[in-house]
Amino acid sequence: MTNLIKLHTPELPEVWNYEDSVTKVKQMVFKWRTLTEDMAVELFIARDRLALIGGDRKSDQWNKSSTDKTWTKYCRDIGATRQVVDRWLKDWFIGTERERLIEEGKEVTPPKEVRIIHGDFIDSNVARNSVDLILTDPPYPGEFLHLWSELADFAVKVLKPSGFLVAYSGQYHLPDVLFRLNEFEELSYYWTFCLYHEGLSQIVNARNLMCRWKPIVVYQKLPEKKLENTFPDYIVSEKTEKFGHEWQQSESGAATLVEYFTKEGDTICDPFCGSGTFPYVANKLKRSVIGIDIDEDCVNISKGRFK
Repeated sequence: MTNLIKLHTPELPEVWNYEDSVTKVKQMVFKWRTLTEDMAVELFIARDRLALIGGDRKSDQWNKSSTDKTWTKYCRDIGATRQVVDRWLKDWFIGTERERLIEEGKEVTPPKEVRIIHGDFIDSNVARNSVDLILTDPPYPGEFLHLWSELADFAVKVLKPSGFLVAYSGQYHLPDVLFRLNEFEELSYYWTFCLYHEGLSQIVNARNLMCRWKPIVVYQKLPEKKLENTFPDYIVSEKTEKFGHEWQQSESGAATLVEYFTKEGDTICDPFCGSGTFPYVANKLKRSVIGIDIDEDCVNISKGRFK
């Protein structure tokens, strides 16, 4: 969140008064789910001032639980809890950053080795047998399971012989995901990698489990051909801020997979490119890139990465 704070830091007043700030916020329309810019700015200023007064500046650490008792008291005095204020301030910052990225991306033309396509990947004009690796992160909820069948069909068409499909998956519907991928005889199951989320966990309420890792399923278009080098099947993924998309993945995990399954000059396609993490990382590693997304906002955010 540090970069966000720098982007959205308001001008800090020379003189700030605790009681005046509390009164000012309490007089505002206090609806956390529709946090206004004026209220967000006032709350940010208050947290910044209190951090300085306490001698322990925490205003650039929104993802960590604040132990600053004066900030906790301030939140209580305005009629809320610190957890609520921190959460909605963070959401507001991410929302405003996403809007900025969308507008910025509209003016960006990616380099010639990068194609970012707006549309359904099924209808895209990606040439047959032209892609070395499909690296992607399809949506996980059950209502999107049909996309895995479409993804498998797409992989059969566009992958080069012995090319790889490497896809992040959730745990809950994993049997259905594998079933749909296995329906295509031209694709052969290769392996399942473990992506460990460093410092993160997700509660799966339907199972009462705390999930700390994500399966990455790997399929290969026939004929089967083993990887040239030997790699571990356990990848540690750094913590990521989801500025561009709610399902945004980290760059570190993507970079590892790009290097495992391709070499410089290869072509990588992401048919669910979202905020463009995978295309961006692949391009940095000197691969040609095709990113596709049905959401125009996501396409613009992806393009903005290549400014």
